[in-house]
Parts: sequence; structure tokens; C-alpha cells
Amino acid sequence: MPGSYYPIRGIQAGRGPNGEVPVRMEADDWWKSKRPIHVTQHSLALAALAKMYDTDPHDKLSYYQIAGIHNQPIVPWDGTPFENKNYCMHGQPNFPVWHRPYVVLLEQRMYEVMINDIIPQYPEDEHKELRKAAAQWRFPFWDWATKKVDKPGDVPNYNVPLLVREEFVDVRTPTGMERKKNPFYEFWMKDGVKMGDPKLDPDVVTKEPYSRTAATSRHAYVDGADAKDAYLQQDYIDGIQNNDGVKDQLQAWKAESGGNLSGTLRDWFYRILLITPFPEFATKKVEKGGDSEHYTACEDIHDVLHDWGGGSHGHMGAPAVGAMDPLFWLHHANVDRMMELWAGLHPKLSKEWLENDPDATVNLIPFRSNEYGDYFNARDSWSPEGFGYTYPETKRWKYTTNGVFDEDKLAEDLSVHLNKKYNSAASAQRKAAVTKTRDSAHDKTITHPDVAANDTAPKIGHQIGGQEVNGVKITTLEDGKKPEDVLADVLAAPDYVANVVYEKYAIDGDPFTIHFFIGNVPHGKGQAVAQALTQVGEIYNFSDSIEFNKGGCANCAQQKRDKHMSSGQVPLTNALLTRHKQQIKHDGEGKATKNDVLKSMAPEDVVPFLSEHFHWRVTDRNGDQIDKTRIKGMKVSIAVGNAEHFADAKKLSNFTDYKILYDITKNAESGTGAHPDDGLFANAAHPVGLS
Repeated sequence: MPGSYYPIRGIQAGRGPNGEVPVRMEADDWWKSKRPIHVTQHSLALAALAKMYDTDPHDKLSYYQIAGIHNQPIVPWDGTPFENKNYCMHGQPNFPVWHRPYVVLLEQRMYEVMINDIIPQYPEDEHKELRKAAAQWRFPFWDWATKKVDKPGDVPNYNVPLLVREEFVDVRTPTGMERKKNPFYEFWMKDGVKMGDPKLDPDVVTKEPYSRTAATSRHAYVDGADAKDAYLQQDYIDGIQNNDGVKDQLQAWKAESGGNLSGTLRDWFYRILLITPFPEFATKKVEKGGDSEHYTACEDIHDVLHDWGGGSHGHMGAPAVGAMDPLFWLHHANVDRMMELWAGLHPKLSKEWLENDPDATVNLIPFRSNEYGDYFNARDSWSPEGFGYTYPETKRWKYTTNGVFDEDKLAEDLSVHLNKKYNSAASAQRKAAVTKTRDSAHDKTITHPDVAANDTAPKIGHQIGGQEVNGVKITTLEDGKKPEDVLADVLAAPDYVANVVYEKYAIDGDPFTIHFFIGNVPHGKGQAVAQALTQVGEIYNFSDSIEFNKGGCANCAQQKRDKHMSSGQVPLTNALLTRHKQQIKHDGEGKATKNDVLKSMAPEDVVPFLSEHFHWRVTDRNGDQIDKTRIKGMKVSIAVGNAEHFADAKKLSNFTDYKILYDITKNAESGTGAHPDDGLFANAAHPVGLS
């Protein structure tokens, strides 16, 4: 007999006769669209989400309860046993798979509210049009790895979606156009009650300082604040949306001084999609005694976006309450898209994992597939089409003829798309190959505030066009030639990455950020670090402190007892290329330096250069520096491998044969630099590559 369980099926309306399903759109594309169906969807989606905010917080289908599945409030959902007091699968191969039915749950419930609660309020002669718009709507995703513009003529850059930036918006209502509070701007508690108010018991948030909040916040405390001092004033309790703080973090991945001074989100995104097999792609967990060669993962880049989305005491930055912020769902729709892109690129490896790995049959609790109470597993939820949606790049019906799906053609087209949109490692090497290196060093060190805007350092993108700078022709191309006319079919080059391993619960689960620098380590905290020209990337430990006395996550506590190890990686090649091509000076933090400029990209020059100028620093949630020796098990390393970039856009780049350059880190005073005796992995340090 069916029970009272809530089955997650996705939105099944809107399907076409040949396997077509509606597409999840990029958030800015959807929000900026003036097509009548999308404008109608804007009003329906905002009304549905606001309705869910104002639903009784004890109702399992309220936004508060659905968001709480991620951790808090710590109560069972939909009658699911709660032995571990946590459902989410961070640090496990099913990490991205678990979040698929989770995002579908919100998407499905919003649709049900549209159909059952919102549309009936409109005049009856409008119902057909409204239902058609609802049937074609799917929850949008935030492509944080693509630079976009707000309006024509703007310079493309990373930013938070327009959808979450506007506090009030004009929407269509049953009585006409009205200006309404935008529920994507922030989540608010029904009747303004605080999340930790005892009258909500047992559905209370116990995690401080968030228990004192009645709405979500982003970057509420730019310069940091102790948890005990946060959310005491009413305006903060009611939510602070510092979206510029999120933007500043995203744009700290700098592209100045003739190229990239840091790693790039596009490069990171692209490389992760090449990682195989699936468990290595999915999670940054390090297996003890294993031979893992991958230091980065989907979970790695996911964690950093949580940090940037939340900021100091922002809800997105804390696993306990991260899903309360509506930005969480836009972010996780993109993480889900990453998994779908991976599956499209690696169809045979997808089947192999689903058929042979026991993790593929693990229950994804608390998500039930039917009224009888059966749970989803990875096999059941691998296909987005089964849930009634897909993404712009993966319309499988276009690759199906007479019922036969051409998986190789989809993989080929995805390769072309990803090479064009995200492969900044290849584009940087191509540009560098046809431009001259400066004859003399920059007249300012990288720590000088004017170095990024120096007129003698034109963007590399401008240099290949043949312009002259101070009478000197920058390009090496002959007149009339294009880069593709002279570049080899295979462009090979050394590739450099910064790696780190560490205990996830090194400081009792409190989150921390590991920053990497090429050049002086900046003074100060918070944005002073993130905005420094010398920072080339960072890794965020997305975790919460263990709270046994408040019913915290027993699974997290087990990971702490097991000394769960995590890893992270930041690509360095683009940052080094800019320093070499522009001959940017680096001082030695007040000390004499023998290698103030990078003479070439060869290891014999990179090793002594980075030995003097590569540094790392650890900061806590408030932006304050942490003694590196407190991060148990932390080992930072630099590795060099071989990159191959192909003229044929159908071929993905290869990154292979990495070796750790121990000379750069082995003498670190803190003891947190990698040393040959550490035995990090059975195989040295191969970060990414197709198998």
C-alpha cells in the first residue's frame, strides 16, 4: 500500500514526442529574456518561491524544511531514519549525485505550487497560457565559470546572477503588474521568526550565529566578525545582501598586466571535466594509502563557490544552513550540469561506474522515488531526462535516430563546445606562442599598486593583432598571418599546478581557506588578501564544527575520528605565463632575491623562481590568519606535467605525467611544504587527464 511519502519525479509536463524535455537555462539568459513565455515564468517562479517561504516552517514541503535537508534544522525529513543526523554526502563519490534529486525536489515543488496555488488565482481565461509557461519552466543554473555582461557594451566579467541582485522586481499578478519583494534576493522566515526561536522546536537551527537570523545574508561582515558578535543588530538579523562582496571574490581571479595574474575559473572548470574515473571527478576525499593522482574535483570548485557566495558568516559558506540561501540552488544546478557534462564526455566510463561500483546502488536518502518509500540511488537518478529536464549542451534527442542514441557524436560536440568556451589554458598557450617576451623587466614590481594598469603591459589579446607598443611590434606573426596559420597541430608545453592535502576536521570542523601566492603575502585580512595581485588561487574547507551537544552530524564526527583527508588544486600555468611574458618583477618580501623575474617556463627557471616567491597562508572564517601548523596533515606541493593542446577542436587537451617539484616546498619553515619523505600518494602527482 502506498504510504504518505513524497515521491520525487521531477516536472513531467512539457515533454515532446521525440524525447524532448525542457531545458534548464543559464540564470542571466532566463532572467534577461523578453520572450513572453519567459516573462510569464519570471512571475510564476517568484510567486511560487515566495509562497514556499511563507508556508508553515513545520511543513515538510516548506522551503525552510526542504533547505534543512542539507543539515539544519536537524530533524528527519519525510519519515527517513536519521541515525547519522545528516543526509548530505559531502566527501563521498555520490556527492554530486545526491544533489540531483535534491535540486529536482525544489524544482518540482515550485511547479506544484505554480499549478495548485498561483495559477488558480488568475482569471480563468489566462490559465491555459500560464500552465503552458509553467510546463516549460525549469530551475535555472548559475554558470559561474563564464564571464558575462549585464547589458550590451559592458566588459564581460564574473558576477552573481542578475536574478539575485534586485531586491524588488515588477511582476505580473492576478490583478496586474505589481512591484514585489524578490524571493531570489534572500530567503526570509515566515512572520520574521528567528531560525533558532524555541517556538519552532524541534525544527530549530542550532548553528550559531545563524540561529539568530530571520533571513539569509551574503558577505554581511566584509572585514570579519566573531560569531558571538554577529547578527545582534536588527538590520543584520533581517538579512544583509552584499552581492558586491560575492562579485569581488569572483573577480579576484585577475586578468591584468597583459594576461592572467591568477588561475582562472574557466581553466579550473575545464580541467575537472577531464578527470576520470567518476569517483575521482566527484569528490576531493583522499583515500589513505591509495594511488589517487587527482588533487582537484567537482567538490573542490563547489566548495570555493560556497565560500565566495557566503563570505564572513554568510549562510552559503556554512554547510549547516547553506541551502537556506536561494543562491545555493542556482549554484547546485550548475554543479548538476557539471555532472551531466562529465557523463556526456565519458559515456563508457559512466556505464562502467554505474554497473560495477557498489556506491552506485547506495540509497540517496531521504529522496524517495515512489509512494511506497523506495529511495533513489545513482543508477535511478543518472539521467536528467528521467526527471524531465536537460541542459543547453546535452539535448540527447538531437543525437537519436530511429531510437539509436549516438553517444560518440554528443561527446565530440561537447568537446568542441568546452574547448571554445572554457579551455583558457589552450588559448593562453596559443597567444603566448605568437607574442614576444618583453626585452627588459617591468619597471614596477608586482606588489606595486600600478602594475596592473601599466601602459607598457597591454593585454595579450591585443598583442597578437600586430599593434605596436612604444614603436615595438609585439606579435611574432608575419603581416597577414593568423595564429592558426603558424601554430602546430599539437601545441605542447609544461603545465604547473599547486596542490594541497589536509585533514578536513583539522580544527574541529571549523572552516578555513588556504591561499596561494606568487609574490609577497599581503598584510591585513578578508578582501585585502582576496584582492592582492599576488594571490593566484585558494582552496576552501567547506565544513562545520562538530556539535554533539546540539544534535550535530554524527557522520561528520565519524569523519573527524577517521582523520578524513581532503585535497585541492589551483592551476598556475596561466599566472606564470603572464609573469614570464611581461617580465614582471617580484621582490622578496624585503629580502634579496636572485630570481626577481621568471626567465622562461622551463622547470630549470620555474623552480628557483617559485622557491623564492611561492607562499601559502591559512585564514579562518573571519579572515584572520591561522598558524599553518594547526592544519593537521597539510602538505602543499607544486607539480609540473605535460600539456597538449590540439588545433582540432574535437580533441580535448591532455594534461599528463606530473611530477612533484619538491625543491620548491621541502624547506618550508612551517613544515607544511611537501617533502619526498611524505609519501603523499603511491603515484606522484598527476592532477588531471583522460584515461
